[in-house]
Amino acid sequence: MKYGKITPEEAARLARMDKFRILGLTVSAVLIGALYLYSHARTLAEQEKLKNEAAEEAVEPEGVVQRIPFDQPEILAQIEDATETQQEFLKSTPLQEVFSYARLQTRKALESAGMRTLDAELTGELMADPAAHRLEPVLLRGQILDVSQRQSSGGERPGWMGSVLTDDGSLGYFLVANAPKLQGAPDAPQSLRRGDFVRIDGLFHKIYRAPVPDAIGSEALQSASGPLILGYGASPSTPAVPDADEITEEWSRALLLGLDSVIDDEIARTFEEDAFDLQQWGLLAYAKLKGGETDWDAAAELNQEVLTKIYEDGDEFRGTPFRIPVSINLDTYSTTVEDNPLRLERVTRGWIGNNNWKGAVKTIKWVGPFVRRDLVREQGLKGADDAHRYVEAKGYFFRNILFTNKAGEPRRSPVFVLHDLEVFQLKGSNPVAPIAMIVVGATFFMVIAIFLLLRADRRKSERLRVDMVRRRRKREGREAGAV
Repeated sequence: MKYGKITPEEAARLARMDKFRILGLTVSAVLIGALYLYSHARTLAEQEKLKNEAAEEAVEPEGVVQRIPFDQPEILAQIEDATETQQEFLKSTPLQEVFSYARLQTRKALESAGMRTLDAELTGELMADPAAHRLEPVLLRGQILDVSQRQSSGGERPGWMGSVLTDDGSLGYFLVANAPKLQGAPDAPQSLRRGDFVRIDGLFHKIYRAPVPDAIGSEALQSASGPLILGYGASPSTPAVPDADEITEEWSRALLLGLDSVIDDEIARTFEEDAFDLQQWGLLAYAKLKGGETDWDAAAELNQEVLTKIYEDGDEFRGTPFRIPVSINLDTYSTTVEDNPLRLERVTRGWIGNNNWKGAVKTIKWVGPFVRRDLVREQGLKGADDAHRYVEAKGYFFRNILFTNKAGEPRRSPVFVLHDLEVFQLKGSNPVAPIAMIVVGATFFMVIAIFLLLRADRRKSERLRVDMVRRRRKREGREAGAV
């Protein structure tokens, strides 16, 4: 097979074409890498912009508070409650000393020390060996059977003393320095009455025995023994919600009944954050205990159109279930809560955003009757590759609120009470980044390979040229000698 001769001009043209191919491949690789980096940077920028649409939430860290020990063992030794007769008497000196110490304890310090709720199990432990449990932190919560202001010998008012029937029917006694104030003026007097639901965070003093009503509101008395809890004060509580299997249809309706009185924030009319706490707790209880019975497949998806309707008229959607599609977890944090019908110590709150929500509402706030420490902000929301960046949820609309976002701009967003919140993860790994890197890597490999092949070809061509010149000169020399 014969090959035609290539002129120097044709060889130069082919060399230029090879250079252009290498240059084109290089530019293509650079463009692909630049496009990927631009897309990644834009995603992070949009997420950061969306984060600024949420409110700046100040969350108290969950630090451990060390309790100052009670260093008077001789005082504790004076407390006697081995017999019913000893249980009926309160010795003045140990009572005053322990009460003074108990009044200094905060809820956080008691919780850090492992405070337990008084129920039948704990009551049994305390009554079986009270000396071994002296000054243990105890939460007494329930309905007041009887109460009175206790006067000291000096005419001062050391506090309130009474008896409480707990959620499970156990009996407990309390002595506190302060009681809730009556509603009204800031200088309204403190008040505790029979039938009030209260919570006392305090220390176990002794087993106490006294005449108590045999039922709430009864005048008939009977002597009964129970743990005596000393603390700083009594705070208002609420009746406990029954267990899920004990909730009747009437209870379910009662949990949602209060939503009719909930009002959205407007520019000309805003409410305090806790203005509708009672109604919100009713919806939280419904979400926790009855949310599993909701037909979530039939619930509407929260898209831009639905959000606009909620924004314009929240009353129409109060308590309505919605499916929240895959969205961005902007912030998640856990907070302690005041006494509540679910008897929860903490709830989880947060903000969710979605780049497909282009209207006036770009984010939603949520609260859930659960603790998701895997999502809280201390774990870090590190960007596009964060494992907890995307979530999907099921919840009920509660109300619209006015707030100031992180950029200092006024915003109005809906609040949802969640039944369920789950992290959304792609099946397998995200293919976009690996594919882009493979293409860029393959392109660079091809460029380098072609460059090396062309360089080797040029070297071979140069060797052939030199050899041809040498042979031609040798031939010319032989021809000259023959002449």
